[in-house]
Amino acid sequence: MMRMTPERVARATSIALLVGAIVGLVGGIGGAAWVLGARGLLLESVEGARDGAADLDVLVDGLLVTLETSAETLASVESAVGDGSAELARIAGIGRDLGQVVTGDVPAALDGVRGALPALEDSARVLDRTMRALSFVGVDYDADQPLDQSIAEIDVLLADIPSTLREQAGKFDETISGITALAIDAQAVSGQVGTVGAGLRDLAQTVESVALTTGAMIEVLDRLESLVSTGAIALSLIALVGGLAFSASQLGLWWWFRMLATKSGAGWPGEASAG
Repeated sequence: MMRMTPERVARATSIALLVGAIVGLVGGIGGAAWVLGARGLLLESVEGARDGAADLDVLVDGLLVTLETSAETLASVESAVGDGSAELARIAGIGRDLGQVVTGDVPAALDGVRGALPALEDSARVLDRTMRALSFVGVDYDADQPLDQSIAEIDVLLADIPSTLREQAGKFDETISGITALAIDAQAVSGQVGTVGAGLRDLAQTVESVALTTGAMIEVLDRLESLVSTGAIALSLIALVGGLAFSASQLGLWWWFRMLATKSGAGWPGEASAG
């Protein structure tokens, strides 16, 4: 069994202290290097996340502009189609009234005129004969066509007009029905466009919220990038200073133990014993 002499103890202690000093120095430098390497990786990750967030922010902003523009366009379309529907309904009302006049009131009035024409024709015949009789006493009356015959021709001309006008009632009704249906369809389209526009406006609000969140994320990543950059440097300095401090303490202990061993006479490895 090896006997532990003071010289061997001093040698072992010397080696342990020197190894501790070397380990502290290497550990400090290695720790600082590891922190700086981790800083690079973290900064790369943060920058990648920030670039992705920035691209997303640009995409969201473009989508928001598109949605807002589309919503405004649809609002204009909704208003225009709604106004067109109201105008078509007004035209249908006017056409309905006009159809009543043309196919109902006018034929009825013409029938009334034709009903009065026989009596007027008889009166005209009497008047014509009287005027011709008076021409012998100096009254200037020499009509090319008897007055009653002219009235009879008017009756012939008016005979087919009421029925012809009444025959147009179906066409008037068909046209008015078409205009009315078109007005109803236009109103329905206006409502559908309004619904789509409202959906786009709601989606735009959601996208706007995403844009705000993305902006806040970019700010957080900026702060994180700054924190990682400065914090990693501080940590590397702490690791380096800590390692150097530990190494210095080990060298200090080594020197102190050497002085203590020399004074006690135990000797130091490589030196002669004082005893």
